[in-house]
Amino acid sequence: VTQAVQRLKGVVVTDPNRCTHVVCDRVKTSPNFLAAVALGGRWFVTSKWVDESARERTWVCEETFLLCDPHNEQRLSFTLSAKPSDCTHQRVLSGMEFWLDEGFPMREKDAKLVIESAGGKLLPRK
Repeated sequence: VTQAVQRLKGVVVTDPNRCTHVVCDRVKTSPNFLAAVALGGRWFVTSKWVDESARERTWVCEETFLLCDPHNEQRLSFTLSAKPSDCTHQRVLSGMEFWLDEGFPMREKDAKLVIESAGGKLLPRK
């Protein structure tokens, strides 16, 4: 996928703040995926979009390749809006502050990324 993106003059980034598209074949609970969802305004497409674009030697319309994963959406109790225009984006954690307990199951830097992407603030541990 990376080579195909680069051949099409695209750039692969790992920072969700810098991406325009999230390419994956299923809904995930990784910090970067969750941050991209929280930020809104990104396309969520399958790797088939990159494959087809590579075959056509140009970026093709995303509409046919939107990420659809009803199983994981149901399991995680949310519905992914895979198209930026479908997203009525609200920063769901705006104005909220969080402190992580020692037993929190996510690394602090990952939790900070997700919380701040959703408009919240992570307070430092004392």
